[in-house]
Amino acid sequence: MKKNIILLLIIFFLTGCSVNYNIKINSDLSVVESAYITESEDFYKSFYKTTKANALNSVLNIYNDFLKEEKYDAKVIPEKGPLVEVEKEYKNIEDYLNTSLLFNDYFDKINYRKEEDKIIIETENFNKNDSENPDRFYAEKVDIAITPSFKVVDSNANKVDEDTNTYHFYLDDKMEDFKIYLVLNTSRKFYANMNTYMIILVSIMCIIISWIAVGLLNKKTKR
Repeated sequence: MKKNIILLLIIFFLTGCSVNYNIKINSDLSVVESAYITESEDFYKSFYKTTKANALNSVLNIYNDFLKEEKYDAKVIPEKGPLVEVEKEYKNIEDYLNTSLLFNDYFDKINYRKEEDKIIIETENFNKNDSENPDRFYAEKVDIAITPSFKVVDSNANKVDEDTNTYHFYLDDKMEDFKIYLVLNTSRKFYANMNTYMIILVSIMCIIISWIAVGLLNKKTKR
């Protein structure tokens, strides 16, 4: 029932739309799941003389009680499109993978295993978008962005943002096959903007060395 309730909301919003689906894996292995849903212009044509934000809110209000019951926070953000934000926190990664909307809707199987200090996540059996699969939530484009608090040692991500340690997996409604593969090293935490810190540190060291060199040169000149 839980999955079907959430699917009702997502199916209504996402037909012909796009979504940024974010997964943040914290250092204690808790997970924050958030989806940012953007609607197409065709969606708004069925709403007469109302703003886009009000149109989204009118749909969201239908499901608010169900969403709250399942501990989902959902709201319309007018200044960003507008768009709908749906968010939920999970106590651990196993709970997330077993109950999350995206993983259990798009894949028949999620392999999750620990090998010493590594965590390996791999999906199997992609449920493609077709008429024989009416319960799939439909979106033209999905950007799955996974941001772990640990170093990633292997993945099949389409794009990597090294500054934020975010791994992007791109999915669309024409794909016949799709999988996610990610290997985390839990003994190596990721520190944001480390490259920036290193550049600053090197710059400071260069200034100090230059200052010392100039001082020594001045002493020699005076002699």
